[in-house]
Amino acid sequence: MRITHATAQGPRPYQEDRYCFFSIRKPQTIIAVMDGHGGREVAEFCSCNLKKIFQDTRGKIADRLNEVIRKLAEATPRHYEVGSTISIVSATNHWAHIAFLGDSPVIIRTAGGKIDISPEHNVRSNDAERLAAEKRGGVYDNGYICKSLGGYGLQLSRALGDCEMGSIISREPEIYRQPVDQDSWVLVASDGLIDPSHQGTGNVEQIADMLNNGKDASDLIEWASHEGLQDNATAIVWRP
Repeated sequence: MRITHATAQGPRPYQEDRYCFFSIRKPQTIIAVMDGHGGREVAEFCSCNLKKIFQDTRGKIADRLNEVIRKLAEATPRHYEVGSTISIVSATNHWAHIAFLGDSPVIIRTAGGKIDISPEHNVRSNDAERLAAEKRGGVYDNGYICKSLGGYGLQLSRALGDCEMGSIISREPEIYRQPVDQDSWVLVASDGLIDPSHQGTGNVEQIADMLNNGKDASDLIEWASHEGLQDNATAIVWRP
């Protein structure tokens, strides 16, 4: 098992990305990326507390991931006006279990070579998520889900923190699994890596090609910087 990791602040005057990884028992590894918005506090809280919370859970891995995010969600909305995405992967030699809220991508080369990309909980790019947020009382306004027209809004339909958004955004994670083998890799990243110049083009195929050719997290961040990085960018790459 090999993990590489890298992060870059880009041209922004602050770094709101946080990440962590740790082993529970061989060969199980937990990898997580949190992309903060409005401030770093929620992402920081998650990175500091994720391991302990995970170690306090029991049961099947999907249930444990759900419980971890539930506990983080309970701890953060009541105290933080700022927010964060969270993407967690539990990786072993045979399976990658994924749990996430928000739009920090998880990209996996699965057993057999298929490239799997996690969905986005983003009201601009996911109509189903936008409609669900509207049913919870949100108003869609020029690419953002808001409490009222012209009010404070988010692109995200699911996130931690953001106490001002109340029940308009969801705290429920999406959880699924993918098979992996000796030729697989798992990338957990912040969205600044996938669209570094914020032109809406996305670069998943190019990133997958780099990883298929043995590149690591530092190579991905260097590539994003050359592409005109406009955001914080973080990458963690796991290989069995």
